[in-house]
Amino acid sequence: MTLSGRAIERRARVYLRRNTLSLFVPVLPGFEEVGLEELRLLGYDAHAVPGGLSFPGDLDAIYDVNLSHRTGARVLLRLANFLAQSYPMLHDHTLGVPWEALLGNCPGVNVRASFKSSRLRHDAHIEQVVHDSIVGRLKRFGLPTERSSTSGMSIHARIFRDRCTLSLDTTGEHLHKRGYRTETFQAPLRETSAAALLQLAHAEEYDVIVDPFCGSGTIPIEADLLVRNCAPGFSRRFAIESSPLHSTGRFAEAHRRAMHRCDDASLTRILGFDINPDSVKLARRCAQRACAESASFDTGDALNTVYADHLRVGERGLVVTNVPYGHRLGTKASTTALLNDFVERLARTAQGWDFAIITPRIKLANDALVVQQRILFQNGGIPVQALIGNVPAQPSRTA
Repeated sequence: MTLSGRAIERRARVYLRRNTLSLFVPVLPGFEEVGLEELRLLGYDAHAVPGGLSFPGDLDAIYDVNLSHRTGARVLLRLANFLAQSYPMLHDHTLGVPWEALLGNCPGVNVRASFKSSRLRHDAHIEQVVHDSIVGRLKRFGLPTERSSTSGMSIHARIFRDRCTLSLDTTGEHLHKRGYRTETFQAPLRETSAAALLQLAHAEEYDVIVDPFCGSGTIPIEADLLVRNCAPGFSRRFAIESSPLHSTGRFAEAHRRAMHRCDDASLTRILGFDINPDSVKLARRCAQRACAESASFDTGDALNTVYADHLRVGERGLVVTNVPYGHRLGTKASTTALLNDFVERLARTAQGWDFAIITPRIKLANDALVVQQRILFQNGGIPVQALIGNVPAQPSRTA
């Protein structure tokens, strides 16, 4: 029997109708509460589990979260969970998944495996068994497929304590790839990490947001998208669009809902500065691609800036930045010196401001800043910390 395209679509619709989908969004450790709040604002009843956020949903939820979630890595559709103490067990259970409804019109599939506390300890072998099971199921229906890392559809097989969870990656490229940063830049901050930092600081409550080390502009651009409530994934494609589960009409409606929530303009002034003129030019190009019209960029030295000059009477100011470290400066001593000079500058010229800064895991040399929250995570494999707090108001000294 060979399934026609229309028969595959019918099976996909039946799958969606008969199943409440179990969805999972991986997030960086420390940012779970931010991610949870985002999902709840979108209307989904989520809870934190090891590695991310879990919640029930439907096809519309897959579209909504892929389009609008700012801090998650991807949206995984949980397909099956079973005991897999041997490769035959793994094969048989995988064979029972209705792959024709999930991958029936896909020319290729990529399988990724991970394991911990498992009797099956060879990721390449796990991937091969899962792939062979998928191919075997699809062959029953005359549907050819091959192993491909570029097909756009990926299956994640995770084995933990001898239980295997199979998931369909509905996202494709990591959600931090919004589509506006098409040029490479040294030591970039992921868009998802920037968005998490801004939300932890409640950036939407401020009149002025300043990033004095803006680089390619990620933080100011994400600030613009946040304060205007714009969906960060509005201009990109998702892997689910290649699956039989996909509905062009429902995706268009989800996209319309996301765009409807976005404000055309914002009263918040978002300012990005960098000492490198080439960085400023790049930031402007990225902002233009992101339609981040509230973010402006200029050349400036973070250690010579008088932050109070950017604030009007009665306004609230927030400094949000990723202080340069690691390969951009070369040594721990130079990184520490820059951080301490920056802290001193804030203490002298930003009294009464709040801050949310990412730094390497270095203890500040003075207590000029009041740190209220500290979150440890990794950026590009480098251990860093997010520090959130305020600069105490005190009699101003000469800048």
